[in-house]
Amino acid sequence: MTASPLDRLLRPQTIAVFGGREARRVIEQCDRMGFSGKIWPVHPKLDEVLGRACYRSVSDLPSAPDAAFVGVNRTLTVEIVRSLSAAGAGGAVCYASGFSEATGELGDGAELQQALLEAAGDMPIDAGEQAERLGFPVVLKALGIAHKTEAGAVALNLKDVETVSNAAAAMPLNAGYLVEKMIDPPVAELIVGAVRDPVFGLSLTLGAGGILVELLEDSVILPLPATKTEIYAAISRLKLAKLIYGYRGRPKGDLDAAVVAIAAAADYVVTNAAWLEELDINPLMVLPEGQGVAAVDALIRRRR
Repeated sequence: MTASPLDRLLRPQTIAVFGGREARRVIEQCDRMGFSGKIWPVHPKLDEVLGRACYRSVSDLPSAPDAAFVGVNRTLTVEIVRSLSAAGAGGAVCYASGFSEATGELGDGAELQQALLEAAGDMPIDAGEQAERLGFPVVLKALGIAHKTEAGAVALNLKDVETVSNAAAAMPLNAGYLVEKMIDPPVAELIVGAVRDPVFGLSLTLGAGGILVELLEDSVILPLPATKTEIYAAISRLKLAKLIYGYRGRPKGDLDAAVVAIAAAADYVVTNAAWLEELDINPLMVLPEGQGVAAVDALIRRRR
């Protein structure tokens, strides 16, 4: 599989933190989550932060960090990002404001934003910059958390760089952030799950997804392997099927695309049955007919 340019930033083994208060907050959150990689505080005067020895600059670090969290003023942020990029860092999350989102208050905001992008070069920089490349509105998720909604690890319909950066700062830190294009309201939301029964092995569960999983308790179980015909029949047994078929004159959902996606998930489970313990796609958003489906979140757990 080809590595993504964001892989190091999203799944870091080494983290550098710059600044005082923000650096302390990042380290506290990493410790709380049990982050097992290296954390390197960088500060020009402090000798240590929360028991970790401080380095004076990027050039003093043991190696180029996979991820950097930069909590200093905007001018110094540009210089640090330039040094990180030159050193080969995996990416940076910047907390400073006063860039393009503040053009109305600060005349040099847009100019400094351009300087920041030039300093970064090919190195990914914060969630806000990634969102700007995707186009707004976007969804922001903190990675490494199974139940993101309950943990405050997902923010929807973010419409500019400032709201994305604010949302990122408010989330619990883990393996990084994922920025996705906001999807138009679906016709229906499904859950596609596979769990291992100690007697019968892996089976596939289809049901009402999203926040309706516990509320509706609307699901069917399919033995594996499963054909597309069996998947069509299983969906028809759901209460939620009425929405997909076009309930009371509402748009129909893309049933064919949903079946193709579910069949692909079923094939994946069968192919990887030797090591797969659990698969959970929730929600699988069924868009209007002809527009396909979108898997918004997924969890895969390996056998121990």
